[in-house]
Amino acid sequence: MKIIGMAMLGGLLLAAAAGAETTLESPEMVRFSSPFGVVAYTHKVHEAMARSCELCHHEGVEEGKCKICHGVDPEAPEAKEAFHRLCKGCHMVKKGPVDCSGCHQR
Repeated sequence: MKIIGMAMLGGLLLAAAAGAETTLESPEMVRFSSPFGVVAYTHKVHEAMARSCELCHHEGVEEGKCKICHGVDPEAPEAKEAFHRLCKGCHMVKKGPVDCSGCHQR
């Protein structure tokens, strides 16, 4: 049931993002450190699939890094939970990696 919910969330987010435009220059690579290994991905590839900055940067790109709210604001989910929910949900829809080693590199 949890997997279906994440897939539906990913699909809904992608559908909501269709047609939006990117106006800021994006970084080439994005890297997150975690105890399970670094997660690194090509931003432009993911940006092209999402077609909207707001899909991931739901507070806007001007607000800064994710951990300004996630892990600090009690109303926001912890960063790990937010990333896993968003990334895995989209990956299930777009057939990306969903197992730990598919994203976390040691």
